[in-house]
Amino acid sequence: MSVERDDQPDASIALAEMVASTGAADLPSAALNAARYDILDTLGCGIAGRTAMGVAEVTAVLLGQGGVEGSAVWGSGSLLPAAQAAFVNGMASHALDYDDIHPGVTHTGVSVIPAALAAAEAAGVTDIAEVVAAVVTATEVADRIALAVTDGPGVTGWLLTPLVGYFGAAAAAARMFGLAADKTLNALGFAYVQTSGNGQSTLDGALAKRMQPGFAARGGVFGAELSRAGLTAPTNGLEGPRGFYNVYHRGRYDPVPLRRHDSDGWLIERATYKPYPCCGWTHAALECAVWFAEQGIAAADIRRIEVGTNAQAYRSVGTPLPRRYNPQTPVDAQFSIPYTFATAFVTGGIALADFSDAALRRPEVLELAALVRADIDPQLDAEYGRVLSPARAVVHLADGSTLEHVVVDPRGGETRPLTQEQLRTKYAECCDAAGLRTDVADQIAELVLGTTRGSVQELCELLRAAP
Repeated sequence: MSVERDDQPDASIALAEMVASTGAADLPSAALNAARYDILDTLGCGIAGRTAMGVAEVTAVLLGQGGVEGSAVWGSGSLLPAAQAAFVNGMASHALDYDDIHPGVTHTGVSVIPAALAAAEAAGVTDIAEVVAAVVTATEVADRIALAVTDGPGVTGWLLTPLVGYFGAAAAAARMFGLAADKTLNALGFAYVQTSGNGQSTLDGALAKRMQPGFAARGGVFGAELSRAGLTAPTNGLEGPRGFYNVYHRGRYDPVPLRRHDSDGWLIERATYKPYPCCGWTHAALECAVWFAEQGIAAADIRRIEVGTNAQAYRSVGTPLPRRYNPQTPVDAQFSIPYTFATAFVTGGIALADFSDAALRRPEVLELAALVRADIDPQLDAEYGRVLSPARAVVHLADGSTLEHVVVDPRGGETRPLTQEQLRTKYAECCDAAGLRTDVADQIAELVLGTTRGSVQELCELLRAAP
């Protein structure tokens, strides 16, 4: 919807006040526990993502620039200035496309959590519980801004994860720096003047895709640092005449989610976690593929595969680009219905190993992928236009028969979330993939989940040394 603003103050004012005034003791245990698991999942993804294409090169570039060694670069043995450490750790956490999914269809944790930890370490915050509380409130900022957006990335071309990630990262860093509401508001303003992020990298298979949450994490920390130094930024950055919604979304937004009420729960409690390391828009389709394989269909008997999704999914992962049928990079494969569908059919699922250079060249997968055609399903688009898309798949067989299957709620979504035990297993698998010793992985998990007492510095030192 297009909004005519009344005299109501800009929503960023109330969000800044919420971040600055909500103490850990004010937050319910459910929200704090949800934040701990979001942190654990993000750290697992970041540890595994340290070896992903591009991360080592970015680390080397930033280490070459020097600066105050204030915050850990996970798995590198090195320290960087807080904003730069947040950049690398945010990139690593997003690189495998295995990260969290929040209600506005964003990966909020990969900007907020690296920013919170880097800022906490640089500021000398010792209590992990304070970082957890910062993650709750900063996530609330980012997720509310995302939920207010009425047109998703498939329509606008903007990627919401980095766009709202700047605001969330700024809120987290402001909290760690102990900024009052007025300076938190300026930190959010500095987030806005830096905000960026678009979907062209996914179409080009570019490594910049995995960097965008890192840019947001870095920009948020930097914005909070500027505000802490007494500098000023826009204070009507969300709803002002040239604010976020009017500039980036042409005034089309729903103001209701922006304003939190005491009766509302905390949005981090609605975060979900991926069971598959690829874009969430592909998950329903790949589960269709698994179902077909379970019916005993042989790949040799398949003549054509049609996959219908909503428009958002089609434009993000379904358009018939050559790179989606013959992936040249992991990013190509992560954002391809043809590749993920074929892989899931052939292997029975999707795993981290399916995005290695060797995996991208498997002839049996590429031959099946060539038979997949995605399109917009009008019914699914009408009913599920602004959420992670269901999928309707039809397989045409050599004997002229067809078989259809629909997946509305894939594993890992709000109606079929991963359990805490499954999240612990996913975390352990990520650490194992990175070669991290089991005892070190366990120490990190115990500190994050609060089963062992320890400091932010202890946690960050373990992360820096890993593996």
